[in-house]
Amino acid sequence: MFDSPFERCPVCGQFVMLDQTQAQCAREHHCHPSVDCPLRKYFTGHDFGEKKKHPAKALRRKP
Repeated sequence: MFDSPFERCPVCGQFVMLDQTQAQCAREHHCHPSVDCPLRKYFTGHDFGEKKKHPAKALRRKP
C-alpha cells in the first residue's frame, strides 16, 4: 500500500508525490522556473535545505 499523496501533473505528464515541496518536484521533473505549477497549492512538504528569508542574525536582539 502506498501512503503518500500523489497526483498526475498536467505539465510533465507524470505522477508526482505531493509530500514534498513544489521546488523539489520541479527539480525532479525538470520544470523550468517560469512554469506556473497547477499543483502548487497541493504540495505539503517543507524544504529544510532552502535558504531562510530572515537570517538568524537578523532575528537576534541587539544589545
